Amino acid sequence: MRKEDEIHLGHKYIDIDREFKKLELNSNSFARNKQSEGMQVNFNDMNNRYIDVSNAKKDEFNNIYVDLDAQYLMAPQPITIKGISEEKEAPTIIVNIRNSNAELTAGTQTRLIYHDNGTLSPSESHPRRNKVLWNFGKELKKLDVSSGYMMGSILAPNAVVTLNVNVDGNIVAEVVNVKGGESHRWDLQPSKPKVPKLPDNEFIVPPPLPEDPNKDKPGSDNPGKDEEKPKSEDPIRIKKNLSRKFQIRARKLQSRRIQVNSSCWG
Repeated sequence: MRKEDEIHLGHKYIDIDREFKKLELNSNSFARNKQSEGMQVNFNDMNNRYIDVSNAKKDEFNNIYVDLDAQYLMAPQPITIKGISEEKEAPTIIVNIRNSNAELTAGTQTRLIYHDNGTLSPSESHPRRNKVLWNFGKELKKLDVSSGYMMGSILAPNAVVTLNVNVDGNIVAEVVNVKGGESHRWDLQPSKPKVPKLPDNEFIVPPPLPEDPNKDKPGSDNPGKDEEKPKSEDPIRIKKNLSRKFQIRARKLQSRRIQVNSSCWG
């Protein structure tokens, strides 16, 4: 049974071509990022190859990046990603596969260890959030997952992906062929962008105007009449102006956000 936060109610049909183009642009954008500061990648021991994301610094979009040479996916020894946080607002781990050329045969096992040392095995359902995206970029044309298994979502927008073993996550590719093993849906669950909001009771009340020294004095132009306050100093108007500024800022942040969501990663 699906969790509530994995169910999305749509009000119109999805433009597949448009969404797929967005995914391709996302893949290109992800690939341009360098490996995050604080990331530990240690493949010195072929039988204990690991990527530790515990101290990696996230970017402004709440992503952390790993650079992984394609040759390491071709080897049969496992690759472990550890230090993953399963919190709802935890960063997404984007593994950029480098130097894959046009074709790649993956034969490794990918293991995931969460921050509490909990592990996951291939299964039809998982109690933890999927926070791992394998980004193969636009250059890859053919990906064969021939042995081992893969945990996490695959983004290979221009490739024909053939599965001969289990993959747990979801797959975006030009063509997907499942020949052996199984493909288990396990949606990528990135955090949502934070949109600044001005609380209804948060506005500035301007200080009172100083007394007019000429008020009610003989010879003044308008004796006995208070000066009208400028409209810009009206507390209600200030509240509206501030709200409008925050809304504009929120829209700008929203437009800059390159988000990968659980349904279409667009």
